[in-house]
Amino acid sequence: MLFFLFGTQSQSGPVTRMVAEPLLIDIATEQALLEFQDFVQSSIDRGRVPGAAVAVVRSGQIIYLKGFGRKEISHDEPIDTHTVFRLGSVSKSVTSILVGRLVEEGVISWEDPISKYLPAFKLKDHEATDSLRIRHLISHTTGLPY
Repeated sequence: MLFFLFGTQSQSGPVTRMVAEPLLIDIATEQALLEFQDFVQSSIDRGRVPGAAVAVVRSGQIIYLKGFGRKEISHDEPIDTHTVFRLGSVSKSVTSILVGRLVEEGVISWEDPISKYLPAFKLKDHEATDSLRIRHLISHTTGLPY
């Protein structure tokens, strides 16, 4: 087993330790992380993306954390491990998974009306308000325009 220290790193700076104790990882994992790092960097070098922030989690702990490249093609501001990115449509799948877990645990039901959790929510039509269910929001079948 090898010790692998993870932390932030700019393109020109050293790795900064971010944990009190280093994590033990095997040589195969270390090699895979190095190959992945090379893949990300080569993608940036070939102009496929301006930059990326990467976190690798194993057994609930971050074993690799690094920023690559820059935030925008037209600016030189580097990406680091604190760079904030827009999630875009990723939040839809995360929301669906979390709601699914709540349904699975019996906390809520797909058939619960939205008004049960948001009493102030009202559509123009009272009947439409009453018929709107959690499943409609998650499956994008509300019938509401953008």
